[in-house]
Amino acid sequence: MQKVSASQGITAFIDKSGRSWNMATYCEMLTRTSTMQVFHQAKVNEYLAHGEDLVVVTYHTPTCKKCAPWGGKILSLTGETKGYPTMEEAKASGLFHPNCRHTYSLWIEFDDETNNRPEQIPAEAFTCAENGAKIKKQPFSGVPSQAYIDILQSRYDNADGTARSLYDKYVPVGGAVSNYEWEDGAYYSPLKNTINLNLVGDLNNERGKGTTWYHEHGHYIDKAAGLPSHRQDYIDALKKDVKDYEIAVKKQTKLKIEDVRHNIGLELYNIGDITHSIQDIFGGAIKKRYNNFNYGHRAGYWQEKGDKGVGLEAFAHMTEALFAPEKQKYFEKYLPTAWAKYLDIVKELL
Repeated sequence: MQKVSASQGITAFIDKSGRSWNMATYCEMLTRTSTMQVFHQAKVNEYLAHGEDLVVVTYHTPTCKKCAPWGGKILSLTGETKGYPTMEEAKASGLFHPNCRHTYSLWIEFDDETNNRPEQIPAEAFTCAENGAKIKKQPFSGVPSQAYIDILQSRYDNADGTARSLYDKYVPVGGAVSNYEWEDGAYYSPLKNTINLNLVGDLNNERGKGTTWYHEHGHYIDKAAGLPSHRQDYIDALKKDVKDYEIAVKKQTKLKIEDVRHNIGLELYNIGDITHSIQDIFGGAIKKRYNNFNYGHRAGYWQEKGDKGVGLEAFAHMTEALFAPEKQKYFEKYLPTAWAKYLDIVKELL
């Protein structure tokens, strides 16, 4: 049934399900739904083209009854990855209905059972010093951009010997990147033992040029070393440092915990992008992003990963900071116990 205005034409109608629609609202819904369908299909094509099958649905509230069971769930695009519901099953139950605002992103899976080791570094990757010791040369040989090599080499050269030794021990010459043009968020795949990142984006990274390279290779080193990020003493130190800082601010300000977190968020926001790692780790410790934070994983990521996820990300952040001395003072201030524990772990690995 249609509602007709002499001056405006058809302004509303009732669909076959009995729902009444304003024409403007209907057109908005149709446009949004069509746009999201095209967007989703493009993402599916990109993921499958790179051999990826698992995605995670966004999690947010409020949401409808059809979508609620799927928030934060991991889905298989093709059904080939056993143990996960498929995208088709989710859609059949109502997910991504007309006007739905949910979307999904690539699921980054850290598989504790896989123990891939970095490839053997070839003999030609070394040269001999006068005392006969082997010294790794050209650690970024093969990276497809001289400008990027210069950035990475500069950070490598400005790091201390411990950082360089850690990198040289676990990372193959040229790094572990398999795709330099990845558009949907950089990540390390432990199953493939490779990294996808966007070279141009990292050259212009507001968190510091080359930050993505060293962060993702931090995950690579963590995996190659047997996941020291999962050590309970390290995870406990991270959570303790965050709690201790919150308690200190609470005592000083006499505020409620949510207001304390608001103030901490504002504090780090005002310091700037250089605190991106601290922001992410603080959010991980409480399983959601603080108010005022510019950086950090979504709440669903932390809820899925749990405490081990905090350790994983913190280890990668701290490894990146080994090659950014200007960031280390923030770890010393906000996460002093965990930073000291991380440095002890690095010494053990060497």
